[in-house]
Amino acid sequence: MPVRDTYGTGEINREYGIFEYLSCKAKGRANTFTLSKGEKLPPCFKEQKLDITESKGLLSMITDKIKKSVATRAIAYGLAGALTFGLSYDIGYSMEKKASKIAFTSARDGNREIYVMNADGSNPINLTNNPDNDNFPAWSSDGSKIAFASNRDGYHDIYVMNADGSNQTRLTKNYAEDASPAWSPDGSKIAFASMEGDLIASREIYVMNADGSNQARLTKNSASDSAPAWSPDGSKIAFTSFRGVIGNKRKRVGNMEIYVMNADGSNQIRLTKNPAASPYAPYALAICESPAWSPDGSKIAFASNRYNRFGNVKIYVMNADGSKQTRLTNNSAYDASPAWSPDGSKIAFVSGRDGNQEIYVMNADGSNQTRLTNNLVEDGSPAWSPK
Repeated sequence: MPVRDTYGTGEINREYGIFEYLSCKAKGRANTFTLSKGEKLPPCFKEQKLDITESKGLLSMITDKIKKSVATRAIAYGLAGALTFGLSYDIGYSMEKKASKIAFTSARDGNREIYVMNADGSNPINLTNNPDNDNFPAWSSDGSKIAFASNRDGYHDIYVMNADGSNQTRLTKNYAEDASPAWSPDGSKIAFASMEGDLIASREIYVMNADGSNQARLTKNSASDSAPAWSPDGSKIAFTSFRGVIGNKRKRVGNMEIYVMNADGSNQIRLTKNPAASPYAPYALAICESPAWSPDGSKIAFASNRYNRFGNVKIYVMNADGSKQTRLTNNSAYDASPAWSPDGSKIAFVSGRDGNQEIYVMNADGSNQTRLTNNLVEDGSPAWSPK
């Protein structure tokens, strides 16, 4: 990817990139670097040839030709410093820290669509714009694409689009209901839930390549499995399942619980274990749903109606092994669908506390709960973009 100077004097090959400028600057051989039309590169740019590795960040740009002291000073200067010194470049790939966004679903335009907004709730934009229902947005790990579910072609299938809403492409094509896509951390695969037949109990977790090929079933049991969520290191998938059973032989009802398994479907382990939702309704379902890994993989947020007389769902968090399950929200309304911010400091979620379902955000410890969306229809399924 070439670097272009603002004045149109041509392409500067990647080996004469920003870090060479900074290394020259650190060595005291360059004061400013602003190309005017017709000017040539400073000589020190051609003394070293560095490859800018786009996938590994700033540190990977430093080769053994730049000493540690120079690297340290270069990082201290930073990209902002380079711009301050007069480096007038438009860079063909993004090296600036992008502001995170939240994708979500909303029916504010008459049917359920995928929207994206700034993390403070400003500037909501409809990405899908079609007359059918679109749900369950999920960002790719590099933030360039969003997977989602839609019934626009007659059946509920998984689709993918660019982050700006362009190039909407269908990935699954079958008579089943496919939902809840989740990207693997390396962006190569998408896990999803699929219902084979008409019974809810037949929903299972599948995985496919990011282009829709090689669809493979990971779970297989008589209960319903759904809502897959990939661990940040790609080794595990958390999901919800109805395979837990309460009641007696005459009347058996399955609780929805959080499970975790290896990414190949092996070693399925139950993390939550709940009694009935209410002592006043012993056969009512207890629900633990919507597992979401923290960015460092140490915790899983989820929604549950455990120990709740009225059966209202609330946001909880637990360690990744299921220990230390802690309630974060506490009100008489419905709170669900937690989604971590990229730095792990905040959790977006859905709540009906103000009369209809809206998107909220709170600190990771449950404090400072703030409403982000405000309209007369339901908003749901928040998904925070990666950095």
